[in-house]
Amino acid sequence: MGELWALPTMLRIAALEKALAASVAQTILRVEVLGPILEDGFVVGVQAVREGQPLEVRGQIVVDASGIEGGLRTKLPV
Repeated sequence: MGELWALPTMLRIAALEKALAASVAQTILRVEVLGPILEDGFVVGVQAVREGQPLEVRGQIVVDASGIEGGLRTKLPV
């Protein structure tokens, strides 16, 4: 499994703002995450549904901002 980093809130916000400014990050709203896409033990994306249509989202960095009992974290293998 990959490493888990807990960064202070201000550092997370600064990193997200920098990524957005460099056009390397994308935010997709109104999406129901069904589960993670795992490759070699790492989360590389998510399977989701948006407006009734299946959606696969992949990225070098995958952020689950739904909290400790959030949708993605609870669907990871033990």
